[in-house]
Amino acid sequence: MTVFNIPASLFYLKGLILPIPFPWKFYSRFFYLMFCFFILLSYPIFAQNTHSPSNSFLQSKLTHLSIDDGLSQNGAFAIAQDNKGFMWIGTKDGLNKYDGYSFTVFNHNPYDSTTLSSNSVRALYNDSRGILWIITSKGELNFMDSKTEIFHKIPINIQNMSSITEDKEGNIWIGTFRTGLFQVKRKDILTSNYQFTNYKHQPDKPNSIIDNNILSIATDQDGILWIGTSSGLDTLTPNSERFEHYFIEKVPVNKVGN
Repeated sequence: MTVFNIPASLFYLKGLILPIPFPWKFYSRFFYLMFCFFILLSYPIFAQNTHSPSNSFLQSKLTHLSIDDGLSQNGAFAIAQDNKGFMWIGTKDGLNKYDGYSFTVFNHNPYDSTTLSSNSVRALYNDSRGILWIITSKGELNFMDSKTEIFHKIPINIQNMSSITEDKEGNIWIGTFRTGLFQVKRKDILTSNYQFTNYKHQPDKPNSIIDNNILSIATDQDGILWIGTSSGLDTLTPNSERFEHYFIEKVPVNKVGN
């Protein structure tokens, strides 16, 4: 595996903040290359037009943000943008709010139950109602209302949480490293009735989720849930129990370059 010798901190590129490197052991060069691929899709390159917006993106100034600029820790694990445009960066040592000029750091205080439950942040997600969801490295689920900036810990028994997203109905979906996919109903969250549905791989059911080790999840504009696993990419249509599986086609060596 190629090792990218880049300082472990945060980079800011004309509105795009990148946590580099991505330190989770589950990720390999494949996922790094896929990340770069999606970035290129977002900013198509047209060499024949030197004044195109894409070229201005490539010529943008890269600003390096680190602890010298107020970031609480140089290892940035997760990034989310809220409805007001603020950037939230999860690190090993607290949650950072960036307004484009300076950082505000939120840390755990053992004597204050309204603070972050743990300083090491693994994943972030800002939902449609302006609630920021936080998964800590200890496997704790927190949420914070951006209006009050008060943290709430959800006492939900889901182990090894890795990623989080929201569907069109406002339900929360949580991916885990070994125990599959979970759906938590929005109404249950608001009433503190934390019940959930667990989707796990079942060898005798070909339309079950392909793998219980989930690396990332996201919802598209049509409400389809996309799940990246260790064994391939799955999709789940709303109100359906059927997972569709997508794999990378293996090309024979003698056909490469034809």
